[in-house]
Amino acid sequence: MVTLFLLVALLVWLPLAFAILSKRPLVVLLIWLVLGPVISNVVKWPGANPFFWTGPESDKEGGYLTLPSTVTLEELLEPTRLVIVTLLALIILQAIVARKEPQPLDRTEKAMVFFSILLVFSSVIFSNRMLFGLRITIDVFLVPFLGYYLGRRFIRSEKQYWMLNRAMVYLGLLVIVTCAAERLVNTQLFYRLKGPFMQGAQRGSSILHIVVVVIFFAVLLDAITTRRDRSHLPAAKKEIRTLIILSMPLVILLTWSRGNWLGLVVALWAFILLGRRLMAPSQRMAIAGLTFIILPLIILGVLRMESSAVVSQRIGNVENVTGRLATWKVVADRAMENPVLGIGLNDTRDVLGRASSQSNVTVYSTVHNSYLTLFTELGLVGVLSYLAILISLGHSGWVLYRRGKGPRERWRGITVLAVLLGYQLPGLFANTVQMFGFGHLLVFVFLGGLVGATLRPENLLAPGLALVRTRTGRLMQTPPRVREVRFS
Repeated sequence: MVTLFLLVALLVWLPLAFAILSKRPLVVLLIWLVLGPVISNVVKWPGANPFFWTGPESDKEGGYLTLPSTVTLEELLEPTRLVIVTLLALIILQAIVARKEPQPLDRTEKAMVFFSILLVFSSVIFSNRMLFGLRITIDVFLVPFLGYYLGRRFIRSEKQYWMLNRAMVYLGLLVIVTCAAERLVNTQLFYRLKGPFMQGAQRGSSILHIVVVVIFFAVLLDAITTRRDRSHLPAAKKEIRTLIILSMPLVILLTWSRGNWLGLVVALWAFILLGRRLMAPSQRMAIAGLTFIILPLIILGVLRMESSAVVSQRIGNVENVTGRLATWKVVADRAMENPVLGIGLNDTRDVLGRASSQSNVTVYSTVHNSYLTLFTELGLVGVLSYLAILISLGHSGWVLYRRGKGPRERWRGITVLAVLLGYQLPGLFANTVQMFGFGHLLVFVFLGGLVGATLRPENLLAPGLALVRTRTGRLMQTPPRVREVRFS
């Protein structure tokens, strides 16, 4: 009855939804970026707290690559997928009605199309679980790619980019409030914060990390450009921005995941390294001093809480290391048997299941390395095509950084590179790339909006002028009209 009701409701409200979306599709997308996780929790876990997990910590649905192979009708009506597909259908219908030529795909979108076709091919031809492989293809990769497509086309002006920043602020406040309440309810020292993402499952902490990385750099970028760029409209007041910037690293710390910590630290280092010439010397010294002071204080504070537990469970867990190495060896050996096209999407679970029953060494049920998983399941063609997407996105950021006319464009290019680093580095230690979750959509919508609003001819220097500036040593220097960019 519930399924029938959902189908009838969908048919009744779909015309009205199209009428609303045709007026303000960007507003609908941004509202969903803020409220989508909570609404999805209401649908998936009716009667449970939709904002944070309050029960015992357990992997409610099994490992993120060992979920049941069946796909139910309720899963086909997944809310985020419906919203994104509806927005895409709206663009297509408007183009047909207006008889407009479709906007050509950029290099990144072409790489996304090729990778998506490869995923479908692997699911249908090689995978032992075709339906589940197609579900991974759609929800983990295709829907976020469509989010990039929508973000790049909906966000074409500074006003629309401000709206995106505003959504990041609202989402950041929601994450701070829910994580604070979640931490008060769950008092275990090593409880992993999840926020309103993947309730009851430990992988929710990885989804939370992806969301927090995007929010952190979006708000940090807004804070940097607000003070000196008078044409830039801040997304929030100074106090709210400061609260979000200071809270996000603490949230990542309390996910108790080494990959999450490394992703944020390396991304922040890259952000500061590339942007050092756009800061005043006093700011660079202040950042360096705070880093050298705060990091030791954090380490000493954590060790002071319960030093033996921290060292044995999160830092010096030798069994965890040996188990991962054994898992990687098993998967790598299997990958070399089909190095070109792989063994099939989601089939590493079978390889590890057989290995764990035949070996005396601990072998985990998941690979704990996204890129090794891609290589094993999709082969060299798959992992290279996925890297092509990341390289193309990184190139867009690099072009903004090297050829941007002013500090605003160059900081945005740096932000693209930092977000990609923070998003991808945890994949070296967990299967974050293959996880179901809201974080992937947020990353690609944000990057699509940032590229769509900024990577335009009027915001770039001509290649010849950029080369001259490079040769004269002025590329990394502060532009003459901007002597100092202060955090505000």
